[in-house]
Amino acid sequence: MGFAILPYSKEENKQFIKWSAPNQNIEFFIKFINIDHVLNLIYSDHDNSSDLKKIVQNLFKIPE
Repeated sequence: MGFAILPYSKEENKQFIKWSAPNQNIEFFIKFINIDHVLNLIYSDHDNSSDLKKIVQNLFKIPE
């Protein structure tokens, strides 16, 4: 199992894509991150570490 994290712009609304390669027994979750939002949190004058931590934790949760 693996994860791929891809950026998306604020105009798109992406959740995740589950991709499988049945002949190779491989499964990937392709997740999307709003890069504009994350960059605003990173370069903000405020401490946004808790918000960034939540974003990263949610990226590695396996969707049901």
